[in-house]
Amino acid sequence: MTDEDPIRGYAQQSIPTVRELAMVLFRQRRVFVCAAGLVFRSAVLYAVTGTTYQASMKILVRRGRADAPVSSGENAPLDLTHLAVTEEELNSEVELLRDNDVLRRVVEETGIGDPQKAARVLRALENAYLEKHLNVHRPNGELRFFTQQTAESKRQLDETKEQLLRFTTQHQVVSAGLLRDQARWITQTSSRKSCIGSCGV
Repeated sequence: MTDEDPIRGYAQQSIPTVRELAMVLFRQRRVFVCAAGLVFRSAVLYAVTGTTYQASMKILVRRGRADAPVSSGENAPLDLTHLAVTEEELNSEVELLRDNDVLRRVVEETGIGDPQKAARVLRALENAYLEKHLNVHRPNGELRFFTQQTAESKRQLDETKEQLLRFTTQHQVVSAGLLRDQARWITQTSSRKSCIGSCGV
């Protein structure tokens, strides 16, 4: 059915109706059935024998340390009653895995699309998760703080030892512990020297 357009001067094609399409399919039903059967068989064959990839990962969720109560006493007892991981803590870890920042980083690092990259994807997810976990559960600067405190404590200990040594030599103080340590040092030094002399080193 063609209608001639009086303005443009050529015939317009009409859109086929459902009835016309059905008539074509019934006239060519053998070709249609063969094509549909071939597509269906291909889909089933791919579903049954197609290559499938599966990768898995396990994450251990545990408490890092027992929470020590803050008290003015010298040695406050540790609270060891809450060592198990609660459901809320487990749910917060799951939410970290589902976090958009973590998933975006995994997609950017791996270029998802190739099934061969399943192991790389999980490693990237694990790294992103652990980094996010540390950021969420550890206050900023905690490691730097403890490193500084350790260095400061070591410096103070060395300084105090030096002051004690100066004091004992200036005032000629004799300490049983100091004499014991000096005796040990002398015996260790002499045994090393005798070993060196007898071994011929």
